[in-house]
Amino acid sequence: MGSVADTDTAALQHAFDTFTMWGVYVRGICFAAGFLCSVWALVALLLKHPLPVTNSCDVGATT
Repeated sequence: MGSVADTDTAALQHAFDTFTMWGVYVRGICFAAGFLCSVWALVALLLKHPLPVTNSCDVGATT
């Protein structure tokens, strides 16, 4: 990794722009894609295996 002098404003701006692109945009897109895939997988799982629904009146009833 290289280093940038504090007085080289053009190089500093380029370094910050590069960091912003890779650190914010690319990583953000990957996180968003991962989140959407997780939600999609959860919905697909719940559609295939729905949760059982119990009636609140049936809880504790003895017959």
